[in-house]
Amino acid sequence: MTGRRTVVWLVMALTALVPLRGAHAGTDAAFDPKAQSILRKVARHYQDLDGMRFTAEFQVLRLSVSTRQELESTFAVAVQRPNKLALVQVSGALGGTIVCDGVQLAASLPVLNQYTLAPAPADMAAVLNGNELGMVGGSMSRLLLDALTASDPYVVLMDGVTNLTYLGDERVRSRTCAHLRFEQPDCDWDLWVRDGPQSWIEEVRNDVSKAVHQGQAARAPGRVTRTVVTIRYDGWSANPTLSADAFAFTPPAGAHLVKTFRRERDAEASHPLVGKPAPGFTLEGLDGSPMELATLRHKNAVILDFWATWCRPCRQSLPMLSALAEAYREKGVVFYAINQQEEAEAVRTFVDGLGLRLPVLFDKSGIVGSDYGVSSIPQTVLIGKDGIVRAVHVGADAGLEARMKVELDAILAAPGTP
Repeated sequence: MTGRRTVVWLVMALTALVPLRGAHAGTDAAFDPKAQSILRKVARHYQDLDGMRFTAEFQVLRLSVSTRQELESTFAVAVQRPNKLALVQVSGALGGTIVCDGVQLAASLPVLNQYTLAPAPADMAAVLNGNELGMVGGSMSRLLLDALTASDPYVVLMDGVTNLTYLGDERVRSRTCAHLRFEQPDCDWDLWVRDGPQSWIEEVRNDVSKAVHQGQAARAPGRVTRTVVTIRYDGWSANPTLSADAFAFTPPAGAHLVKTFRRERDAEASHPLVGKPAPGFTLEGLDGSPMELATLRHKNAVILDFWATWCRPCRQSLPMLSALAEAYREKGVVFYAINQQEEAEAVRTFVDGLGLRLPVLFDKSGIVGSDYGVSSIPQTVLIGKDGIVRAVHVGADAGLEARMKVELDAILAAPGTP
């Protein structure tokens, strides 16, 4: 657990890499004119791009009184405006992966062995700054992508800067680069920019020691004397042709799908039924005919949704679940909406009013709901063809459909599935 705590600490502390947002302590007139000119050229270069591709090496050097800790990660990045992004962790222990294909936004965090799915935001700013991606994207400052994909990169890069200085030209990996120094109240950071027609960024180095000392990380064992974060860029490509495969997301092997990143497994994933045989039952449907769960074993994967007409989230999720089950029907998936202790006539009126063709079952006594651990509704249960509960979802949110598609695909692809 010590290694995990160290990495999680770094993930939290390195949010300081993001240049501080706030009003300028100075004005443009007070800044070094040459530095301003170079930075404006950089900003125009990235502002004019519809897409880009590059690799980035992310390094953290942490020095304390008695120890030296150095961690690295490498990322492959592809960007296509307005909202497609692939920021894929290739190696290392820091950060994670973010992939948005314009329809679905996925993020994975190896340190927690978890990943999330959600509908894609409409623009890149929302993709990069969503609350769900704080631990993945915030820890690496999105490799400055929040600034370089902004409508005005200059304004974002200069936000909170008290002094900007040109420190001369230097060689960085055999390339001539202009060296710019940015000063802010809590950190000083340096930018090396390639000299040429295209003003590519070669390197960013940020001494976040002051911010780390002021933050939670300062309470870590051992007095931290210095923390420096460096990003080295390579392989820049302007407006590349990017296929759909460039923005395809594959969940990491063994990772758990969760609603939000947590240090422990999501409550749904740790539901006591997951991995156990689904409790058997026989319930009547709207037409009075009985349905026995055992008859579906080895024939169908099953979606059970525990609900009631008075439950607003239930009313919102039922149409989605019905449509999802229909899309998977020919693959052997069946769906039953198990109503909790309501009269048949009220349920029939409700279903007809929504225009839904729902296979409703009545849990009149609530015993089945109790067997399935239902404490709040809606609760949706996915059962494999082997009769084992594979997932439990409590509540309904915008990302539920995407998560269930991934789970259903995994259930149907499991070894031994007829």
